[in-house]
Amino acid sequence: MASHDDPTNEDEAGDSSSLFADRQGFFRSFDVTEPIAEAFPPPDFTIDAGPTWSDEEANAAAHDFFTQLAGTRDVVPHTDAFDFVVANELLLLLSDDHQVSFEQHYRRMDNPTIRRWQELLDGGRASDAFGPLSLQEQLDESQLVDDLKTRRRNRTGGIVAGLVVLGLLAVAATVFFNGDTEPEPDVSFTFEDPTEAGSGGAVGSPKPNISAAVVAPIISPIVVTAGVGPASDRVVAEPSDTLFGDEFDDVHFVLLAEQGQGRVALIGPNGWYDELCIVVSAVSAQLRPLDTTHFGPNASLCGVNPIGTGVDAVCTGPNVVMLALEIAQGQVELDEGGTATVDSVRARILRTDTDYEQVSRRGAIDLSVEGSAIIPAFAFSSTNSVELDVPITPTENVVTTCTAEAG
Repeated sequence: MASHDDPTNEDEAGDSSSLFADRQGFFRSFDVTEPIAEAFPPPDFTIDAGPTWSDEEANAAAHDFFTQLAGTRDVVPHTDAFDFVVANELLLLLSDDHQVSFEQHYRRMDNPTIRRWQELLDGGRASDAFGPLSLQEQLDESQLVDDLKTRRRNRTGGIVAGLVVLGLLAVAATVFFNGDTEPEPDVSFTFEDPTEAGSGGAVGSPKPNISAAVVAPIISPIVVTAGVGPASDRVVAEPSDTLFGDEFDDVHFVLLAEQGQGRVALIGPNGWYDELCIVVSAVSAQLRPLDTTHFGPNASLCGVNPIGTGVDAVCTGPNVVMLALEIAQGQVELDEGGTATVDSVRARILRTDTDYEQVSRRGAIDLSVEGSAIIPAFAFSSTNSVELDVPITPTENVVTTCTAEAG
């Protein structure tokens, strides 16, 4: 929730007060005797399911919601609710509880209207902007959206603090409206020594040098009980550790490259993947999967219509399995138009249970900072094996051997 401090106070803002006085919406003073949270408590807000609203009805409902959220602030009027929110920077007042309350409007809005609001509330990165997602993708994307919101909220807080100190309002407005829409870099990571001049192939060692930048644990739980109705209503917020057997413990994944192609090696206790389905994905900054593959020793482990393309293991060992994944460098052409670059790589391990629709854990490696990660290249030895020395903590490494079938 925004601070009740009035940035137009000359004792705090000095000469910048005249600039603040000209700002619209958020930076104008309001009655501090009536806090917005008390005037508009989120728990008391409900919208019942019913027929889909017309455009006019949906706009009126959203406009009323944000008018209440603005409270006694001096706002610039706009008939269109979307313009009203943007013009008055009302997203700065939107707490997590308020957002949950607003999302009840989706019960009555049509899909295009829902997407428009999702893209605004999520900084233009709505997870379903690229078509329907499966249950597993919806659950996984929702956690990534939460991470993005947290980073964006922290960044916005820094911007507001800078405004009060420096009065750089024009710059801040540009950052606030465009800060989450900057162009993606052409290269967000690099393959180690990707090609050898004249050879046409990638170079690498049967014992690659692996850094912690390309290693992540698979620990975040996603559990959904069996039943009917929206999956979001059946997600277990704090699942018990007893739902996860020993096969889920201490599983990590590492990014590698072989012959210029992406590889994901997953390492855990001996025999950990025998009864699990593994899904790995390369994802853009807009949460659009660019490539997804899945693997299970038994095809039934991944269920009906599993996500992505089924693949055989590149190599295996008692505690390791390696899968192919296209981790493209540079811009990737999208089927729906436009381009994107790989921003992160995710791995999920899951199983089914008679009482649960899904029991899973996931992990992610962020590749969004240019130059932050070099994906090590490897080549199989003459015995078709590669030795992996993986730093899973600052003080602990796991060493294992992954062997491909001869042929």
